[in-house]
Amino acid sequence: MTLEKKVAAVDDFLAPRWFKTVTRATWVAGNFVATDYSIDESRGRPVADRANEPPLPVLIRYLCEFHASDLAPDLAQLELPLLLVQPTFTEGLRSDTKRSYLSSYFEEPWQGFSAQRPETETIHLDGAGILVMDDRPAEVEQAIAGFLERHAH
Repeated sequence: MTLEKKVAAVDDFLAPRWFKTVTRATWVAGNFVATDYSIDESRGRPVADRANEPPLPVLIRYLCEFHASDLAPDLAQLELPLLLVQPTFTEGLRSDTKRSYLSSYFEEPWQGFSAQRPETETIHLDGAGILVMDDRPAEVEQAIAGFLERHAH
């Protein structure tokens, strides 16, 4: 979908609907939960709580702006190598149909990106949530070190 179509969809449909119908309870119920952030629920809980703290109109506006954006053209113009570290969550989370929207945030936007930009490396870490650096610190550190070694000039 083009950026113009995304903006029109948000302006004409999503924003008016969300500002009229979303309540604090529906926002919290539909937002990322602790286990989305981390495989360790006690680590993810404070982040999930903090993510839901801002006033509801601010949260809705942020979501509208996110859905009306497209960073792909800017990312494609990067001249430096890029390391993309993606969490693949857990098997249980991936099979949970109520959490299936996670792929639209963490997988789908990146599909085909590396093919257009050969200086992009992608690693997928299973058993990690959004806080991938907290869930899999050794693997992330190793991936960064290897990436830097391969791209040192």
